Amino acid sequence: MTSLIAWIGIGTSGFNSFYLASDSRISWGGNSTPLVWDCGRKLFASKNYPDILGYCGDVLFPSQILMQVIEHIDSGLLFNPDDTPLAKFQNILSIIKQSFLGYPILSSDTVSIIYCTRQNFFKQQVVYVWNLTWKTGKWNTNLLTLPIRSGLVQALGSGQKTINTFYEKWNRSEIGNTSRNVFSAFCDALKSGEDRRSCGSPQLVGFYREGSAKSFGVIYNNERYLFGLPVNQDAKWEGVEWRNKLFERCDGKFKVILDGTQRHARPNSI
Repeated sequence: MTSLIAWIGIGTSGFNSFYLASDSRISWGGNSTPLVWDCGRKLFASKNYPDILGYCGDVLFPSQILMQVIEHIDSGLLFNPDDTPLAKFQNILSIIKQSFLGYPILSSDTVSIIYCTRQNFFKQQVVYVWNLTWKTGKWNTNLLTLPIRSGLVQALGSGQKTINTFYEKWNRSEIGNTSRNVFSAFCDALKSGEDRRSCGSPQLVGFYREGSAKSFGVIYNNERYLFGLPVNQDAKWEGVEWRNKLFERCDGKFKVILDGTQRHARPNSI
């Protein structure tokens, strides 16, 4: 399993941003002494469109199919830019179901996939989020209801209970009902180690009011990561937007907050 969250940022003028975050651990075996690897990719973001996906549960099937889905989206093979969100989701659902017909066996009983997109509607941006789940031998779909204020939309995976506990704690603080407190709570949940199947660095994707989706680099434990993989010290940092555990915009080279960027202090009550 894993830890997977979706959340929305809402300002005075409405929708501002939407994000998915996950951990990077893949585990095999029972709960007592599982084999683990902390560099597994679990999130995917289109380079050309405002479409993001993530998964939890079984690893092999969703990691392979979602990578292929994103490539088809970016190549213009899966849908047209002016398709409705429902039409886009139906095309994604169709390709997942079709591919799954030839899949031999899942290593676990469940798969959960989150798909998120944005539509411009009469000069307003509307976000749609679907949860696609394989359980008890069939696929189930659910269009999620979004909150009217910034906050968590859904937490999934083996770390769900831990995430909700830390999120409630952060939400009771003086920065409750903000987008940044969701990610900070998520990082605290990972750091706690309460869910042994959720570990490694956080992964982060999202989209804003305009433009295509983004893949964010994360500065975690004073190291740089992208999709759970450590980033080489000689890399070019300019092509990636970086965030730390307080969700502050950072300079990827020096791992410090960007000049002129708003600082996010950790609440005294946490």
